[in-house]
Amino acid sequence: MRAEISPAGKIAGFVTAGCIIVAGIAFIATSWDELTCAKGPSCEDWAGAAGLVSLVSLAVIGAGLRIAWTVWRRPVDPEGSGLWIWGLSVLFILAALAVALLIPVATCPSGTSLDPVFRLCIRGTERLPATQWMWAKWAIAIGGIGVGIAIGRLRRIVVVSAIVTALAWTFALTWLLRETFAKAHS
Repeated sequence: MRAEISPAGKIAGFVTAGCIIVAGIAFIATSWDELTCAKGPSCEDWAGAAGLVSLVSLAVIGAGLRIAWTVWRRPVDPEGSGLWIWGLSVLFILAALAVALLIPVATCPSGTSLDPVFRLCIRGTERLPATQWMWAKWAIAIGGIGVGIAIGRLRRIVVVSAIVTALAWTFALTWLLRETFAKAHS
């Protein structure tokens, strides 16, 4: 016998599954050129990594489909389980941490280069202090964890939580893929 799921839990479960499936498909799509090695010998270095990414992505897609199937089959009861709301919470936290990790620690103005050891911007003989972004990284990470926990605890506004989580997941996924695979092509 399957346990009942609350309407909020069903929404959260489907959004969680959808975000996971979309991420798997997006990773396969962005690594396809390296996987098929359509650009000739220059892509052979990345073909193995693209194969690994694709295999992991297929497993992720399978997990997302399994979640969707499980949620779809469970009967709905207002008093049923709403634990899939914590799935939204985990996705939001992962999205926030991904964004925090993608922000560079220091940046320089155009026309200068960053010295990674001393964190100075260098242009010829001129040395400028680099703009530091650690505070933003920490703020996004801590704020994301806080909002993620709030999403898990606020069961009455699951539709808003689902939309916010899906938007955060899409933003983080897009930025991650742009910074990794897209830069490999340029």
